Amino acid sequence: MHTLIDPKMAVTEYLGQTKGTVSQTLKVLERKKYLSKHSDDNDKRITHLNVTNTGNSLLRDSIPTPKFIRACEQLPDDLQTEISLALNQLLLSFIESNEMKSFGVCSSCRYHQQKTGEHYFCNLVEEPLKKDEIELICREHKS
Repeated sequence: MHTLIDPKMAVTEYLGQTKGTVSQTLKVLERKKYLSKHSDDNDKRITHLNVTNTGNSLLRDSIPTPKFIRACEQLPDDLQTEISLALNQLLLSFIESNEMKSFGVCSSCRYHQQKTGEHYFCNLVEEPLKKDEIELICREHKS
């Protein structure tokens, strides 16, 4: 069974921002067509927030910035790997030392299970998952 939560609260928790800040930001993102909201097909009490094609395009073009990509590409491959591993370790240490929840995409969660082929399952909520859902951020994520 899904934990029912206002999507604004989930984003507030995820970003560590105030409810008011997140609420206003989500309204702006929705008004600019970067984000859409829709009710769950199975449970109308659940609302999903989705990045739109316009929002994905903006993200793809700006994060990381082209200047950052060029700088990284000038580094040797082994140094890029070393930096990536160090930054991941720093992030995990930051999360643990500040007693924050871990976060990540569904497919990297300890509750995620791939059944046969393209059949996926969440052992926490005990529900099957669609292929496109396993790349979404999970608010119940556990490393």
